[in-house]
Parts: sequence; structure tokens; C-alpha cells
Amino acid sequence: GGAHRLRVGTQAQGPLRILDQGCGNGSFAHCVARRFPDCEVHGVELTAAGVDYARAHFTAPNLTIWQADGYAVGRPGHYDLVYHLNVLEHVPDKESYLGAGAELLRDHGTLIALFPTERYWQFWGFPKYALCRLLRRPFRIHGYSDRAASASLARHGLATQTKTFHV
Repeated sequence: GGAHRLRVGTQAQGPLRILDQGCGNGSFAHCVARRFPDCEVHGVELTAAGVDYARAHFTAPNLTIWQADGYAVGRPGHYDLVYHLNVLEHVPDKESYLGAGAELLRDHGTLIALFPTERYWQFWGFPKYALCRLLRRPFRIHGYSDRAASASLARHGLATQTKTFHV
């Protein structure tokens, strides 16, 4: 495996504003806040448990985490970078979710959507589905292809660049 580095550069006035749209337990938002102390990092999570955990375990002066629906997060044009990492497969209305993230971007902002590929679901999806059926638990994963994601982003005025990582 190789190391991946994130470099952030901006011409924006004031601190770069970053939103983790669907931050879960807040661990990645915390890493971003620690790595880029001059940025404002916000995390939004639907579940109270995730927000409670994040607030109890991850603090940084430039990090704010709150509970809200990812479809209705904040005011348009507020963020330079919006990302969701492994969130789209849990969202039934991906088009609206991507649209909500796109609306939050400033001009020339960036939206990063990381989600498992169809190949991942072919390998891992069936065993997870079978286990959920066996345990009589709901299977709440919704597939999303690269093509569908690119089309959704394009409908919201965003150019796409697809990168596939195999781990």
C-alpha cells in the first residue's frame, strides 16, 4: 500500500471552511481539524449517539459538531469543501443529498464523495445482506454506481473526477 496525502490550498478570504456531511462519530472531522488548524471544520451527523460520542472524544478549537439532517445543513455558499466519506450508501435519496452538499459550496468549491464501488458490494454486500436476514435486522445499504454519482453531480453543476482506490 501507499501513503495518501491531502494538501489544501485556497484563495478564499478568511479561513477555509470545511464540512463533514454525515460525520458519524466525528473521528475524521477531528483529524482534519487537527491537521489544518487554520481551517474551520464543521461536522454534521443525524444520530444523537454519533454526536454525543464525537463531542465526548474529539475536541479542537476549530472543530464544531452538531446534530442535523444532512439534507438541510446550513446556508448556501458557506463552505469551500464539503465531503461525505462512506455516507451515500446509507442514504436513500442520494440525488437530494448530493444536491444539498453542492448548494453549500462557495463558487469554485469542492465536494468529495467517497463511497464503496459496485465491485465492493458484489464481494461484501451479499454476506452482509445474508447475515442481516439471518439476524432479522434491516439491511440499510443502498448501492450507488460511479456513473450514477457523476450524473447526479453534473445535474448540480459540478464537474466530476473519479478516482478508484483498492484497499
